[in-house]
Amino acid sequence: MKSILGIDTETTGLTRDDCIVQLALVRLNPLTFETEERYGTLVYTDVPVHPKAQAVHGISPEMLAGAPSWEEVLRDSPLLPWLESADIILGHNVGFDLRMLGVPKEDPRPRLDTWHICRSLFPGWRNHKLQTCVAELGLPQRQAHDALGDIESSADIVRYLHRQYGMDLDAALDAPNLLKRLYIRRFGQTKK
Repeated sequence: MKSILGIDTETTGLTRDDCIVQLALVRLNPLTFETEERYGTLVYTDVPVHPKAQAVHGISPEMLAGAPSWEEVLRDSPLLPWLESADIILGHNVGFDLRMLGVPKEDPRPRLDTWHICRSLFPGWRNHKLQTCVAELGLPQRQAHDALGDIESSADIVRYLHRQYGMDLDAALDAPNLLKRLYIRRFGQTKK
């Protein structure tokens, strides 16, 4: 049975030189998308938190003072064993989180990206930010820009689509191709 690992991070900023200040992981049952295990922590860094980043996630340097360092997180948390054993990676715009974790762009594992799924299935929404997707689907609002709240919201989305529409893992992984297939079926060519 395939294993699904959900990942979300909050960071000091958006560049490659920025650091993770919060990490959250969830392991989901691949048949029901129910959360089986979760982990979350703040992460100490001496890299300054950019004021715009702090305005988004609310994590201040004072909040990080007693948090484990990144080296301690790598050593003591389930991140590495869970990441190594994961067959599928879940998240909302999860490529950003994987980049922040140093996972190579060429990593062959399928990504269950709720941003791509919602954008494909619901193209008429005003945007596909995580909180918009949650609100449009009528799901519980969790704390936005909190890593654990955000990854639980991504899990809520795939769980909802499974329960409401019978979307299984294969369909979820293929959802980003849905609009392309419909376009080809309707117009007989790929959209440029």
